[in-house]
Amino acid sequence: MTIYDVTYELPDELTDNWQGAEEIEAEANLYWLLKRLPKRQREVVELTLEGFSEREVADKLDISRRSVRTYKKRCRPILVGI
Repeated sequence: MTIYDVTYELPDELTDNWQGAEEIEAEANLYWLLKRLPKRQREVVELTLEGFSEREVADKLDISRRSVRTYKKRCRPILVGI
């Protein structure tokens, strides 16, 4: 087990009669995972999730496209369920 093997679940009394609870749990899990990534990896993932291409991410962060691919590859095991 790594520090990333965790999920956040809302209490049953909130989720039983409330649509949208699954989305909030998913957002909480994503937030939790992203906060634990190193800053540069987090920036790459966040920009990628916003829809930016590898080239755009590289330009925005002033890093190479190869670095973007490396950061994404390192994050993949912990973000695979997202």
